[in-house]
Amino acid sequence: MKDICVEIVNPISNRIKRKDWIRATGVRATRTFFQALSAGLIGVVTFSEVDWRFALSTALMASFISIINALGGIPEVNEQANG
Repeated sequence: MKDICVEIVNPISNRIKRKDWIRATGVRATRTFFQALSAGLIGVVTFSEVDWRFALSTALMASFISIINALGGIPEVNEQANG
């Protein structure tokens, strides 16, 4: 049980390089941001109709949640460490 808790709290263990984890987390957060932002743009005819405050805050929150989820581990980085 202790090993599982350490893995969740410290995803950047010896077998996962810190740079790889940060890079993969950044890529995921960026993709999530733009996916959420594009979802906020669906259904509008012109850009002046977009509620930018809502769309950007939603996209930022999605990116933040993506980073929090990455603390549990990122499959791409875990595969590189194991393979």
